[in-house]
Amino acid sequence: MKEREDDAPLLAALSALPREEAPPAGLEERVLDALRAEGLVRSRAARRALPAFLALAAALILFAAGLFVGRWQRPAQSSPPSRYVLLLYRGEMKPPASAEEEAVFVREYTNWMRQQAASGLLVDGEKLGDASRLVGPTEAPDAPDLLGYFIVGVSTFDEAEAIARAHPHARHGGLVVVKEIVSR
Repeated sequence: MKEREDDAPLLAALSALPREEAPPAGLEERVLDALRAEGLVRSRAARRALPAFLALAAALILFAAGLFVGRWQRPAQSSPPSRYVLLLYRGEMKPPASAEEEAVFVREYTNWMRQQAASGLLVDGEKLGDASRLVGPTEAPDAPDLLGYFIVGVSTFDEAEAIARAHPHARHGGLVVVKEIVSR
């Protein structure tokens, strides 16, 4: 760029100015405080928190999208397994002769029950008390000695029967009756 003659006084005035002059002490902080008060500048902590907040928001959005897509694309599930009740009758089983023998039975039954529960087959089960009353016609025979029950969830009657055969009750001479539970 060429200088013109009428620019000479202006250039002389500019060159007479000091090259660098430090701003007054505290000016920068006063300006930043004023800008923060107006909401035009965020504090350093807010600037650091924003990326973390945005990352958290993005993670939540991705999680929600994953749930939505998972439900939307979930293949049709087969119907839930059928339920069967295993009714435990005394049958040929002798009552435990001692507390120790009963403790052995309880451990066996408990281990069997835990194995079935761990494999996802056991739905419920309880030992029944000794007292019972038969309600019905007066000529009805004595009630069979029902000791307990288990409910298992499996696909077929054969699977329920196999589970019943593996039950300690059957191995000790007890009678296990398998009945399908009919859902309505």
